[in-house]
Amino acid sequence: MSDLSKRASMVCGVCSQPLNRFLPMDADGAFTGEVEYRHRSEAANHQPAPQPVAEHFEADLDWVCDFCNDREPVWSYRAPGVGSIVLDDDDAIVHEDDFGEDWAACRTCAHLIEKDLRRRLLDRAVTALGDPTVRPSVQALHTAFFLQKRGKRRRLG
Repeated sequence: MSDLSKRASMVCGVCSQPLNRFLPMDADGAFTGEVEYRHRSEAANHQPAPQPVAEHFEADLDWVCDFCNDREPVWSYRAPGVGSIVLDDDDAIVHEDDFGEDWAACRTCAHLIEKDLRRRLLDRAVTALGDPTVRPSVQALHTAFFLQKRGKRRRLG
């Protein structure tokens, strides 16, 4: 499996939103060698135009809370190596998803993280996504985040 923590942070050149990295796999479960970048939200109405975050001015970046999609994240947490693997109906790996090292959080989500109120954080995230069927997946993602969380939060901006 690839080292998820070694990657450049990418943003979309069109909307300046952060992008997730996908590593597609072939039918045998081997990496194809290709890398795809996708918007974190399905709300984007255009194809991603990946660019390194370093090529953008901080003020131009359109960050969102990685937990509830709030448009005003104020804190950043470091949680390297968090990702997921998507399987098809035959349990063959379709692709690997890399969620990056830095996780943005709004005031409310940061408060819930600091107080270790995981169920309330999960409820908030699932409500924001508007689809209760994603609860188990989001819970697994949050569990991985808390296991990988390193150091103290940092203020954004």
